[in-house]
Amino acid sequence: MPTEASIAADLRSLGCPEAGTLLVHASLASMGAVPGGAPTVVRALLAALGPDGTLVVPSFTAGNSLTSPMYVSRTRGMTDRQLRAYHDTMEPFRTLPTPSQGMGRIAEEVRCTRGARRSGHPQTSHSGERASALCGALSWV
Repeated sequence: MPTEASIAADLRSLGCPEAGTLLVHASLASMGAVPGGAPTVVRALLAALGPDGTLVVPSFTAGNSLTSPMYVSRTRGMTDRQLRAYHDTMEPFRTLPTPSQGMGRIAEEVRCTRGARRSGHPQTSHSGERASALCGALSWV
């Protein structure tokens, strides 16, 4: 059964650089039973990176974008009236409270971690620990 220490050690043995930057899109379910779940995995990732490392995850919200394949699929064939009604029910994208969609529990854990930042694009935002300087060009707010 993986532990925080064993996950961090495995990441280091795979070449995770201390003080480096790691973009992670991972499936908690594929790791088997991890005591403590996503918080344990996130702590292990941060431990492997060390205090000067940067952890970034995708925090996409395709349902909040007028250009995403999800939106196009859901609105295909709608009349103008139906489309206006659909737009009226769309939740606005807000960087802090809007949950990611389909990115998994690890990504949500990072997104919701105190001090994490999120880029401002509703369809393809990224969130991260100590990531605001790295992703400043992505309009972090």
